[in-house]
Amino acid sequence: MKYILLATVLVVSKYAHSMEYVHSMKDVNDRWVRSEQERKFLQPYSQEIQRQALLSQQNKIAKKKCAELFKAIENDDRQTVADIIKTNPACLYRNHAEFNFQEKVTSLHVAAYRGRNVCLKMLLEHLDPNIETKNKHVPLHYVQNLKAAQLLEKKGAFIDKKAQYKVTPFICVV
Repeated sequence: MKYILLATVLVVSKYAHSMEYVHSMKDVNDRWVRSEQERKFLQPYSQEIQRQALLSQQNKIAKKKCAELFKAIENDDRQTVADIIKTNPACLYRNHAEFNFQEKVTSLHVAAYRGRNVCLKMLLEHLDPNIETKNKHVPLHYVQNLKAAQLLEKKGAFIDKKAQYKVTPFICVV
């Protein structure tokens, strides 16, 4: 009787141990299935987050390059302007908040305002001389010298282009 009781205890304890093992394996499997489902569910979102992060990083780099372009125009650094035009032509179309302007302007507006005729000539090879700001100002509205006005006019700038409040470049000069 003693042996039967001992054998029964061993079988029950072995069975109980294997049942705990089965339950623990089931928990692990459930967790794995859940994490796999979550991963499949969240995968498009994580890809979108990665894409947004990459775009944000590229945007920061582009902003930095554009700021370099505006600084190069301001300092009349022709070599840097030429390099940025070749390597990053998207900067030419980007608007920039310049402290001397009431609105965001393009590199062409800054070159016209600063009287950087050589930079203006390089930029005019790639840009339309009638490129507008938000308030419909063209570079001719900001011209500070006759040579810059002549360069813009040769490339086809409209001398009677009306901006917001019907301001023409002629009124700005006078």
